[in-house]
Amino acid sequence: MKRRTAITGRKRRMTAGDYTIYVLMGLAALIALYPFWFVLIGSFNEGEDYLSGGVWLYTRVFDASSYGFVLRDARLWNGFKTTILRVVFGVSSALLYTSMTAYGMTRRNLKFKKFFYWANIVAMFFGGGLIPFYLWMITLGLYENFFAYIFPGLYSVYNMIVFSSFFRSIPEEMHEAALVDGASEYLIMFKIYFPMSLPAFATVGLWLGLAHWNNYFDTMIYCSRTESLHTLQYYLLQVIKESSSTESEIPPEMKNRINTQTISYAAIVIATIPVLCMFPLIQKIIKKGVTVGSLKG
Repeated sequence: MKRRTAITGRKRRMTAGDYTIYVLMGLAALIALYPFWFVLIGSFNEGEDYLSGGVWLYTRVFDASSYGFVLRDARLWNGFKTTILRVVFGVSSALLYTSMTAYGMTRRNLKFKKFFYWANIVAMFFGGGLIPFYLWMITLGLYENFFAYIFPGLYSVYNMIVFSSFFRSIPEEMHEAALVDGASEYLIMFKIYFPMSLPAFATVGLWLGLAHWNNYFDTMIYCSRTESLHTLQYYLLQVIKESSSTESEIPPEMKNRINTQTISYAAIVIATIPVLCMFPLIQKIIKKGVTVGSLKG
């Protein structure tokens, strides 16, 4: 017992390889974090001082007026509203539809299973392109329609494969026992398979949420004419592209305190905060799902 304690309590000496790995990982972390730090310090810098050469490591003259200007822009709150609705409805509907399809693909008694499998694989690697898809959206009446954000993202072959992998890891005996007890496929799916696959739901939900939150292309192609349908990222695109027109909208008394660059940085920081707050919640759900799955398994 003493020998085991001595062995486990002994500290391993750091080697040159360990120091090299730590240095490389630190550099990688700095490279990944510096763009956000650059935007953050720029957003809190005085506009007139920023024009003298920008800021690179720290804020020279602190001024939060850019945030006040952005927060008073009605387009920002409209973008938040549209994006939140898109994330809520888009993620929930896609998770439900894709997971139910994946559950069906894992059933041995599914008719024409091979045909559905190869149809999914072909659709995963080959597509018709943007123009046919655009014409298809117009034909379905989704042009300048909120559901243009929802329907095209309902199903993903890759996400279906992720769900299928989790469902196949659940012992088939649990499915057979539930059938013997008189449970229907829907009851088995919602009461057994879905609760035991929380890590898959959290992971795919995170992918879908980030995709919906960061997407501006759909708005630019399908909903650019209706201002109430503009998303947050499309608002950021407008702020960055319309710098000359935004400059004229700045009140004269604030010309020396803010400029188009600091306004853009402030809008980017505000749009990033909800995403940063979402990661700890998703991580907690994944850990909880892993624990529940191991206990039930």
